[in-house]
Amino acid sequence: MLHIRSLQFADYVFPYASVVLSVVSSTVQYAITPDQTVSKLCRKLFTSPHSLTILLLHWLVLAFGVLSLAHFPSLIASYAVFLSCIPVPTVVYISTIRFTDPTKYYDYFE
Repeated sequence: MLHIRSLQFADYVFPYASVVLSVVSSTVQYAITPDQTVSKLCRKLFTSPHSLTILLLHWLVLAFGVLSLAHFPSLIASYAVFLSCIPVPTVVYISTIRFTDPTKYYDYFE
């Protein structure tokens, strides 16, 4: 009985865990990029084959988690809406990167 309950729990938690781990791991991937400017980060993410492969794999895992959480079997249009939200974490990270540079705010806190 314990084995059945643990499998049901894992079956329930897996989509949530895949969404969280995909977003966290993609954020770590973006954060380890040496130069944190918008243009250089975009260039590194979208032109380097290694970074592009990792980015697409993160989006694939995120899409799997989002689609497994969306329980609308008859509405194909709702899947398109959910899939359009897949690149949102990347866009938010890239658009807010200029606010997270600690060297710009170092003089402010002294």
